[in-house]
Amino acid sequence: MFENLKDFFLFCYEAADRMDEKSSYYHAMRKERMEEFREKHKEATEKAKEHAQERLEEMRTTRAEKIKDIIDEAGIATKEELEDVKTLLEKLNEKIDILAKNEKKKTG
Repeated sequence: MFENLKDFFLFCYEAADRMDEKSSYYHAMRKERMEEFREKHKEATEKAKEHAQERLEEMRTTRAEKIKDIIDEAGIATKEELEDVKTLLEKLNEKIDILAKNEKKKTG
């Protein structure tokens, strides 16, 4: 009976030793795979961000063009066009004032 127990405990010790070796091996493999996974995940994330940024810029450009087309079709004046009209009206008012002064001199 003691001989059987001795063999059993020797077997248990060997099994524990092998399990420790396997555990160390799997731990090293897991660590290596995790590093690879993190690297690939980082690359994929960066690529996705770049793609999303490109798509966002494309959408902004398209949206701006469509809004400009709609404004042009509707006949709505843009800020620049209103500034041009304002400048022209100011020049026209100056000319009218000059003509009004000349008319007063002639009639007065």
